[in-house]
Amino acid sequence: MTPTPTCKSKLANAEVVEAMGMGPNLRSRWEELHLRYLLAGVAADQLSQKLGAYSKSIRYSQQSIVLGIGALLVINGDLTAGGMIAANLLMGRALAPIDMIVGSWRQFTGMRMAFARLDKLLKDVPEPKHHQAMTRPVGAVELQSVSVSVPGRINPILSDIDAYVAPGTVVAILGPSGSGKSTLARVILGLWPNAGGQVLLDGQPIQNWSAQDLGEYLGYLPQDIDLFEGTIAENIARFGELDSQKIITAAKAAGLHEMILQMPQGYNTPVGQAGLFVRGQRQRIGLARSGFWFSDPYRSR
Repeated sequence: MTPTPTCKSKLANAEVVEAMGMGPNLRSRWEELHLRYLLAGVAADQLSQKLGAYSKSIRYSQQSIVLGIGALLVINGDLTAGGMIAANLLMGRALAPIDMIVGSWRQFTGMRMAFARLDKLLKDVPEPKHHQAMTRPVGAVELQSVSVSVPGRINPILSDIDAYVAPGTVVAILGPSGSGKSTLARVILGLWPNAGGQVLLDGQPIQNWSAQDLGEYLGYLPQDIDLFEGTIAENIARFGELDSQKIITAAKAAGLHEMILQMPQGYNTPVGQAGLFVRGQRQRIGLARSGFWFSDPYRSR
């Protein structure tokens, strides 16, 4: 059975589960969900079997009726025995597709649901627009009536935010937990597609900028840091060109250089899947990755 997202989250946080003794509670919860899944599967199989049985009974009844009517016509001399057999074969061939439809109905409904999900996904996430080549950004960021709402929440996360950040300035956004700071960062970067209002970078909507070109001038450190399977150097360099000087400069800025040198393979140390081998250093590696492009002295001029 393919693990559900709930199962995957438990496996990913196995240390927390074991340390806090949450295993029995989570196991009982999983067993309850699994039982629901099994009962739903049994109910679906029973319904499918009932429909198949009804279909076969109707088909056999029709064949019996055809045989009976054919025999009566043969007895009365209105039909030959060969004609009766031919009529029975034709009726069987005509009713065979009904059994095929009933047998494949489950696959048909699954295909229809998958098509509906795929159609919704394509509508919610349209094909990226063709981005024109942009010059190096100056850094003027402007927010015009930015609003963000999510389903199931009465009040919006962000409501009619207007702001302007001049190039070369440093802005700190402070607020309590859940006030929308991380959401605002995602909106500014164009990572929240359904946000209302506009985010302008140098007077152009953020959506007009190519993520690949703009990423050279951006550093982003999310709350949940995931590293990609590869070496520490590859992760810091964003899996681009491995410029040793820039990688070391970024690592030093994040206070990571000395720690990396103490590892057996240094910067060539594998991080493992999702950073499994360097859990304690994931934040610092993510910080060095976010500042990698700014470690080039020529780029910062």
